[in-house]
Amino acid sequence: MSERVLSMKFGGTSVATPERRAMIVEHVRREVDAGYHVALVISAMGRRGDPYATDTLLDLMRNAGGTVEPRNYSFLFVTGEIISAGVMAHTLKLAGFDAVSLTGGQAGVITEDFYMSAGVVRLDNRRIKKIVSEGKIPVVTGGQGITQTDGDFSILGRGGSDTSGVLVGVMLDAERSDIYTDVEYMLAMDPRVIPDAPKLEEISFEAAYEMARFGSKVIHPRAVKVGMENHLPIRVRSTFSQSEGTLINDKPDRKPLVGFSLISSAYVAEATDHHLSQKDLDTLEQHIGLLTVEDSRSGKLIFCAPSGDTIGEVDTELSAHGVPPVTWQTGVSLVTLVGTPEAQPEIDGQAEKVLTKEQLPVLYHDIQPRRTTFVVEEGKAKKTLETLYNALNGYL
Repeated sequence: MSERVLSMKFGGTSVATPERRAMIVEHVRREVDAGYHVALVISAMGRRGDPYATDTLLDLMRNAGGTVEPRNYSFLFVTGEIISAGVMAHTLKLAGFDAVSLTGGQAGVITEDFYMSAGVVRLDNRRIKKIVSEGKIPVVTGGQGITQTDGDFSILGRGGSDTSGVLVGVMLDAERSDIYTDVEYMLAMDPRVIPDAPKLEEISFEAAYEMARFGSKVIHPRAVKVGMENHLPIRVRSTFSQSEGTLINDKPDRKPLVGFSLISSAYVAEATDHHLSQKDLDTLEQHIGLLTVEDSRSGKLIFCAPSGDTIGEVDTELSAHGVPPVTWQTGVSLVTLVGTPEAQPEIDGQAEKVLTKEQLPVLYHDIQPRRTTFVVEEGKAKKTLETLYNALNGYL
């Protein structure tokens, strides 16, 4: 499109009340007054316990007992976003904007034939481009599409609304995709661990992707990956302020060390006989959140799975890929340092020294061009993170 376009994604806390939806209207008005055509992507309203939140709706099935089939799960999962998009489109109309609510499928997001955490196979932008060309605002349900064979509802996984926000930007040849949340900036460290962690005004796609994969929850890694693959800048900003937030783009990082991430609780297992290709590993990460690290000392591949009741699903999916049963170790955390390729060897060496000096044991140690990941005991994760931050914050 020749016009200037922005995609704007708003999360569940941003649409939870009439007062907050009024804030969204003002963000829209600011961008329209600046000369942009805008498209919105909307999450379900609120959190578990709120009437129309996704988990509140899913609990209707969960509380009935039994195993929820994936198709039924995705069918109900999308409902919260549909309600939210309809309400937001009506709110915009009352404010004087011509808005059109769309499901992900109506907007043109076509996925593989997989109901949960589905991968996108095709984008059909004809309808959404037509709506924008008519001067209307599309309000798209986040985190969902339709399957390529039957047109069933599919979901892009938890955090998928971020991904939808960037996908809509790609479909509209947008100048940028803005991801609105309840924080003003991405930070170099979780403020619950280091309260005065420095804010990141700009960060490379590659660094943001690794931070998101390994525990930073401000933006979903798949959203960053879509932006990176399509060279579409992403701005993470707050619904509740006018701050410009953090810009994620193609530019190289200016500081040797960009930030720290933490996965506070996980399962790990040694993958002794797996025969998995990189494509297989990428699919497993997408479908079930399975990360892999390679221990620098033994050369072994280590599976890292989310903690909680998902481990049965992980075992089932691994078995379907021909992986023999693995023995999971519980009570571990992943502490990750993300930096530039040039500085990573030096930073990794300093990190190893300080952990040895402070007698903080490391179960596995993965060294990659953009990151270093230490697998440690869960009870020592916070101490490990604080120690590394205090020793290495001069690189930030």
